Amino acid sequence: MSQIVTGVSTTTVTKKLNIYPVPSSGGSVNIIANTAMAGATATAYDITGKKVQQWKITGGLNSYQFNWQPGVYMLEFIKGPIKEVKKIVISR
Repeated sequence: MSQIVTGVSTTTVTKKLNIYPVPSSGGSVNIIANTAMAGATATAYDITGKKVQQWKITGGLNSYQFNWQPGVYMLEFIKGPIKEVKKIVISR
């Protein structure tokens, strides 16, 4: 039996998280989380993999002032089966 393609399905990709500005001057960072990520656990790691900080985020706009050393950090967000990893750069 042969198959005939009669259409193409589309998938909408929704951004779960948006982080700005990157790079961040002075440690001021905004994180916008959609409702799927509200209540997620956020964990920050420095470039060596050392955990720097952990907190919970809410949906919508979250503004933070991080007092971390200048450098590259990975932010890991986990809520149930959803996992997002974002990179930020802190400069002075």
